[in-house]
Amino acid sequence: MPTPQAVAREARLVKDVARWLHDQGKPCTIAGWPDRDPGQWPNDLTVEAVLAIGLARAQRNWAADVMTVPVPASIAAGMAEATQQLLTPAAALAARAHRAVTVSIRVPAGSKADRDAYYQKVLTFVEEALRTGRDYYDASGKDPATQVVLLDSEFFGDPSGPHGARRVSLATATGHSANLLAELQRTLPVPLDKKLTNQLNRAKMLGYPTLLILDQVGNEGMPAGTNWLPSAEAVRTVVSQRAAAHPAVLDAAILAARDNSLVQIFGNII
Repeated sequence: MPTPQAVAREARLVKDVARWLHDQGKPCTIAGWPDRDPGQWPNDLTVEAVLAIGLARAQRNWAADVMTVPVPASIAAGMAEATQQLLTPAAALAARAHRAVTVSIRVPAGSKADRDAYYQKVLTFVEEALRTGRDYYDASGKDPATQVVLLDSEFFGDPSGPHGARRVSLATATGHSANLLAELQRTLPVPLDKKLTNQLNRAKMLGYPTLLILDQVGNEGMPAGTNWLPSAEAVRTVVSQRAAAHPAVLDAAILAARDNSLVQIFGNII
């Protein structure tokens, strides 16, 4: 079962896509949420949302589903440990300074003692940045992945909103490969194929045009976050390759990039 944070993120993203399509000249409203509220929808329709796209007689209901762009499994495991070691003490430091902070790390290798030593160094860098009011980066260039970036605001998000807010955003700056397309070709096809052979395939068999929304932002409850480094072109390449392997299933795909911008990367809606 998806976490409440994942459900909330997917709902926000579907609403963002609906607004974006409208802004692009394609009137769009959300007709329903079949996966969470089956109601009037066919039993086999288990996508996140149905979007009514187009004007009057030309309007069509599109089956829309959401997936994150995953990080490599080894990075996910390392980030889970890093989150456990860093998030709470870094948040305490940020709270005392009344600042929000982004902490970018490399997933450390080596023994537990080596990893713990790295985490302590990172916390020292966070404390230094908050104390001096200056971002931290390794001026020697030996460890460019480890950075601390201060925000002018105290929180990420709205502390009075339904999902609260955070003072610390933890991110990994790199994967195992400098070739981001090659890395994406290893990590994205399996979860993408699951969408193409399950939810989206069933929707297509029911007569719906299909839209996949890929998320490089993710929700705050994901220990490892998402693979936000690959460009839209890299994601487009992999989606096109997998769509060709499952012909006539996917009609369109939209990418939510790390900066929350939206771009159509496959097919034709706009």
